[in-house]
Amino acid sequence: MRRLIVLVALAGVLGGAAVVVCSAPPAQTTAGKGTLKLANEKLAMELRLTRTQKVIVKPKKGVKLPAGTYNPIGFTLMAQDKRKKVWKLETSLNLGQLRTITIEENKETVLECGPKLTLSAVTTQYQTRGVKYVSIGISLSDSAGVSYSSSVRVGSRRAPAPKFRIINRDKKVLASGAFSYG
Repeated sequence: MRRLIVLVALAGVLGGAAVVVCSAPPAQTTAGKGTLKLANEKLAMELRLTRTQKVIVKPKKGVKLPAGTYNPIGFTLMAQDKRKKVWKLETSLNLGQLRTITIEENKETVLECGPKLTLSAVTTQYQTRGVKYVSIGISLSDSAGVSYSSSVRVGSRRAPAPKFRIINRDKKVLASGAFSYG
């Protein structure tokens, strides 16, 4: 089988690209092909069909794929900023509505993914040696229900950890700092 690769450039906050990763070639394949495109025409996508097979979905043009059903296992969203730096955002295990992608013969399949992203705080309380702690993490998701890792890369380097402020109802800052990777 051919090696297939998909690159996606997202716009918006990250201005990035999405990468869909598939666990296997299409479960059902017909002789015909269909077109896979992204709703955000500024995106490109790397679609992994297997560990060695990838497909590149180019912005606006998309990519022709054999008709069938694909089961993605991950994405990388990528975007280029005004300074030509490429930002990358990886998916976590939850692919939401994009767990299955169906390509129909002689038809266009359009994927809705990426920006706008929703940022949520995730807290965990625990106690060690009588001291109570609250761990605060961040969660990113999009409108298709896809969850993304909180680790953003700029080029080949990890972006600085996001900063935070905890404020009360009176808008008084109770604590501030930066998240740490780990």
